[in-house]
Amino acid sequence: MIPIKKIIFTCVCITFGSHLLWSQSIADLVMSPESKGDKYFNQFAYKKAITSYEESLRSQKSDSMRGIISLKIAQSYNQLNQPEQASKWYAQAKETQVSVAAESLLNYAQSLAATGKYAQASHIFKELTEDEGVSASIKAISSEQINAIEEQNRFFINAGRVVIDKAAFNSKYSDFAPLLYDSLILFVSAREHKTFISGLFNWDESNYLDIFSYNPQNGEVKNFSKNLNTSLHEGPLTSYNNNKDIIFTRNTEARVNENTGDNSITKLQLYHAAYEDGKWSKGEPLNFNDPNFSFAHPSISSDGNTLYFASDIPGGMGGADLYKVQKDGDGQWGKPINLGAAVNTAGDEFFPTIHGERLYFASNGHGGLGGLDLFGYDLSKEGKVVNLGSPINSSLDDFGITFYEDGRSGYFSSNREESAFKDEIYQFKSDMDLMPEYQLILLVSDKLSQEIIKEAKVYLLSSQNDTITQLDYENGQYVSTQIEPNTNYKIITTSKEYFSAENDFTSLETAVDAPNTWKKSLSLVKDYDFGMTAFVFENNSQKKLDSVQVKLINNLGDEVPFKVYTDENGRFSYTFSENKLNDRVSYQIKLEKKGFLSKSMTYNKKLDKPGINSLNAMLDFGLNKIELGEDIGKLLGVEPIYFDLGKAIIRKDAAKELDKIVAAMKENPAMVIELGSHTDARGGDAFNLQLSDKRAKASAAYIVSKGIEERRIIGKGYGETQLMNECEDGVNCSEEAHQLNRRTEFKIISL
Repeated sequence: MIPIKKIIFTCVCITFGSHLLWSQSIADLVMSPESKGDKYFNQFAYKKAITSYEESLRSQKSDSMRGIISLKIAQSYNQLNQPEQASKWYAQAKETQVSVAAESLLNYAQSLAATGKYAQASHIFKELTEDEGVSASIKAISSEQINAIEEQNRFFINAGRVVIDKAAFNSKYSDFAPLLYDSLILFVSAREHKTFISGLFNWDESNYLDIFSYNPQNGEVKNFSKNLNTSLHEGPLTSYNNNKDIIFTRNTEARVNENTGDNSITKLQLYHAAYEDGKWSKGEPLNFNDPNFSFAHPSISSDGNTLYFASDIPGGMGGADLYKVQKDGDGQWGKPINLGAAVNTAGDEFFPTIHGERLYFASNGHGGLGGLDLFGYDLSKEGKVVNLGSPINSSLDDFGITFYEDGRSGYFSSNREESAFKDEIYQFKSDMDLMPEYQLILLVSDKLSQEIIKEAKVYLLSSQNDTITQLDYENGQYVSTQIEPNTNYKIITTSKEYFSAENDFTSLETAVDAPNTWKKSLSLVKDYDFGMTAFVFENNSQKKLDSVQVKLINNLGDEVPFKVYTDENGRFSYTFSENKLNDRVSYQIKLEKKGFLSKSMTYNKKLDKPGINSLNAMLDFGLNKIELGEDIGKLLGVEPIYFDLGKAIIRKDAAKELDKIVAAMKENPAMVIELGSHTDARGGDAFNLQLSDKRAKASAAYIVSKGIEERRIIGKGYGETQLMNECEDGVNCSEEAHQLNRRTEFKIISL
C-alpha cells in the first residue's frame, strides 16, 4: 500500500540510466547486508531495506547487534505504515535492551495503538511523558493519546448512527482522497495505467499516484486527464468556479539527497489548472510554492477565494500544519497563514476539507483511536476540535473526507484492517450531524415550593480541563451548549436567599431526553438562617481559643462528620443548610486542640424560628489545658477510689469514677496514662506496696475492659513511698492527714 502518513512531504523518484544501475550493482557486491540495508533505507526503498536487514540479522550473534538490526527493521516497517510488523520488531529490539530513542518509542507506542493494543501503548506514552529528556512535542503527543485512551468510550457514543461501506471503485492498489465533482467522484490511486514513463515508486515499490474519475451511473473508472497525470505523483485536488478550475498536488523534479548523493528527493507543490476548449491545461505552480518545502492536500472555499492546505514550512506547531491563503484583487495568492493551536498540534495535520463553515482534517496529534483520525472544526466560532468517532475513525489511518450537500453523507479514505491495510475509499451515511452540538438543560427550583428560580447563577465545571462556563437562562431553563459526551462535570448553582449547591453530572447517561440533549432538575434549599454558634475558651484563664477543631456529627442522619475551626476570637459557626422550619436537629459536638483535653457534648434543638442559636448559655465549651505529668483525675473531678479492707476488687462507687477516666481516654485517643495507687504509712512497707500495686493493676484492668488499649494505661502501686505530708511511720497524725496519702493519681505520660 502507499504509506500515506509517511510520504506526505518526502517523495522519492526512480533514477533511470543503465550506467548508474550497473555501477550500483558492482558496489552492492562488496557491501555487507546491514550496509546495503542502510543504503536502501536512506534511498527510501524500505522493502528492499527490510530484505537486507533480515539477511544481516541471520548472521548476528550478539544481543546488542540483533537489537540494533531489529530496530532498523521496525523503523522500516513503520515507514511502510505496517504497524503490526513494526510493533513486533520494536518489541524484539527492546527485549535486547538496546537503547531506543524517544522518537522511535513514540512510533512504537503509536503502532501498538494502531493495532488496538491500547494498554501497552498507554504504558509507553506514560514513560515518554515522565522522561525529562524527552522533547516537549513528543510529550504533548503522548499526553493527548493517553487522554484519548483513558476516555475512549466517547469515540463510540454515536457509532450506531453512522453506516459505512467500501466504495465500489476500489482496486487492489491504494485508492484514497475522494472528491465529489459534478456527477463524478475523483480520487487518487496507485492502480496501473499507461504513462509516458512507467516505473515503481521506490518507497514501497508501488505505482506512482494519479488522479482518476469514477462515474456512478455506468461504473466506469478512467484516467481523469492525460494533461494532468504525468510520470510524477498527482493528487489530491480541489475544484471551484463550477468545477472549471482545480488546484492539485504534484511533486517536483528530483534533486540531490544530501545523505546519499542520489538525485532522488523531491517535494510536493500546488498547481492550478483550468478547463478550456474541452480539455485541462497542464497546470501552473501557485505563486507561494517553495521548492525547499512541501505544499499539499488543497481544499478551497465555495467562493474560490480561500485555499486551505498542509505544509511543513518553518514556524509551525509541529510536523505538518494546516494553513490558509487568501486570493487578492489581482487573482494572486497572498501569504500563507497558520491555522493556529486550535487546529494544529505537535504532531501532523493533513488532508483539509472545507464544507460550509467547517474544516475537516486528519491528525495524529489530537487524541484519537490511533494512526490518523478525522476531526472537525467550526471556523465560524471559537470551538473545539471534534473527533468524528467510530466507525469513521478506526485504530489505523482515516483521512481525506468529502461530503454531499447534506453534510451527513459522502466518502473518506482508510487503511483499516478490513482493507488488508491498504488505502481504500469508503462511503458513509449518518442520521445525525457528524459534529453534533450537545446541550444540557437544567431546571432549577425551590426544594419546598417547587417554584422555578429565575435568578440563579449556574456554572458548569469540566473535570477534564477545569473549564468553567456559565449557563444561559432561556424560558425557565438554564442551557449549556458547551458540553461534550463521555465527560464528568460539576454543576455549581447559586441564588440569592438560597444555599449554594454542587451536583455531579456525567454526559454518558443513557437516558438522553432528546437527540444530543440531557435534562436535569436541581433544587435549592432556602436559607432560613438556621444555625448555631459558640466560642471556645480555656477553663482556668477564660482565654478564647483559636484553631480548635470542632467536629459535628449529625445524630439524625448518616452524613460524614463535618469539621470547622474556631477563628481568632475562639468562635465557630455552622448553618443547617438542609433543614426547614420546625425540624428537630441533634448534633454531637467534639472539641479538639493539641495540648488540651478533648471533650464532647450533645446539642438538641427544634428549629421553631429562624436564627443562629448561641450555645454557650446551654453547653460548656471550656477546655482544660493539659501537660505531661499532670493528674487528669483532678481536671475531671474524679472522686477518691475506695477498696474494701485488704482487698483489690473494684467496687461500684470506684467503677463510677473510673468510667470518667475511660470517657476521657476515648475522647483523647493518643493519651497514655499511668494509674498510680498510694497508701498511708500505717501497716508494713512491703504489705502496703504489694496491696497498692494490686489495686492499681485492678483499676487499670477495669479501664482496659471498657475498650481502652492495654498499652495506653499502666497500673503501678507505690505503697507509702510517696507520702504527701509528714505522716511517716511513728508520727501521730489525724485521720484527715492520713487520708491525703491514701490517693489514686492518673498522670499523663504521653499525648
